[in-house]
Amino acid sequence: MSYNKVLDTRTFAIVTLAAHENIEHIHNRMPVIFKSDALATWMNAETSKDDALELLQENRGGDLAYYPVSKDVGKVANKGSDLIKPIA
Repeated sequence: MSYNKVLDTRTFAIVTLAAHENIEHIHNRMPVIFKSDALATWMNAETSKDDALELLQENRGGDLAYYPVSKDVGKVANKGSDLIKPIA
């Protein structure tokens, strides 16, 4: 494989932490969801380890809204925005 081929490869990682107390009753872990202003700092190679760890804690989803949805959302064959509509 040539060096240029490696540079064209795109990858990603999902960083998870213990769930914020607001949603830990749903699941004990959750992905970090960076706010747009924090993402540039996270991706900057000059960001210190302490600053990166602080960013993780600041982006644990404390401001997320949640509500029950249909169990159909868990079936991969189902598609559409109706799946995320709140149910009573």
